[in-house]
Amino acid sequence: MSKLLVSTVCFLILVIVAGCNHEENRNADDEVKLENNSWKLLRYGLVEKELKDFPANKLSTLYFNAETKLVKGVVLCNSFESMYTTTESSISIVSVAPTELFCGDDDEGIASLIVTSLSSINRYEIDGNRLKIYSVESRVLQYGKE
Repeated sequence: MSKLLVSTVCFLILVIVAGCNHEENRNADDEVKLENNSWKLLRYGLVEKELKDFPANKLSTLYFNAETKLVKGVVLCNSFESMYTTTESSISIVSVAPTELFCGDDDEGIASLIVTSLSSINRYEIDGNRLKIYSVESRVLQYGKE
């Protein structure tokens, strides 16, 4: 009887340890990365404490391709493609030059703020499914993973 009890306890300990190890590996694999993910602008602003919601009827997206080192994006109805470099917490986009189509009302200058911010990135951070881009002028763009 005691051999059966010892065997059962050993088996349970093995299952628990293996399960914990699997959970740690899964969390590391699930970590959201900057590259090879689609990002949609959610909030923007001149300082982090005063972010505004990006209008739901407008579009601004980013996609950083790890293989080609090209970032593709949309700012309102204009698109752009540019080379970029990264380190652990910084990005540098070579030149953000979107097409110049008329996209309707942009009274607040949202397109200009986005392009200027992307052209002068200081650093970025990813928290969960959120990407925050900080420019040297204290502008902040907050994206969500699509």
